[in-house]
Amino acid sequence: MLRHAVRRLRRSPAFTITAVFLLALSIAAAASIGGLLEAVLLRPLPFRDADRLVWIWASRVDRDKAFFSVPEFLDQIAATRGADLVACAQWDTTLSGGGEPERVQGARMAASGMALLGFTPAAGRVFDSADEQRRVVVLSHDLWRRRLEQTGARSDRR
Repeated sequence: MLRHAVRRLRRSPAFTITAVFLLALSIAAAASIGGLLEAVLLRPLPFRDADRLVWIWASRVDRDKAFFSVPEFLDQIAATRGADLVACAQWDTTLSGGGEPERVQGARMAASGMALLGFTPAAGRVFDSADEQRRVVVLSHDLWRRRLEQTGARSDRR
């Protein structure tokens, strides 16, 4: 029976190549989707007490999910006793100096957010309350390697 199948496949090479290609494509797609689902839905977040983290949105007339204003956030802190709340907002900027300007994605976060998430940097230090009034950033390792490692930039090691 196997010999018969091989003979039939040899007689129509276009069909054989198409079938093998579609089979390989289907296997690759299934593996990719499985990996994506595992990374997004099944793997726990890399934060301390990740199962207790929530994102709180404000409601507006024009949309369901909006960031809180500063007064609204302060009202939430006053109304929520026994829970740690940290202000966080998306922050995109352009990194310039030492090469071509590059658009980078980031987030603005209160200094207490690093401790709340259990964040420990590989080098340098985390924010403290004095940093909230200054322009201090925490860089990803990838961004540091691409932009600053060659210049000999050092991290602050307090």
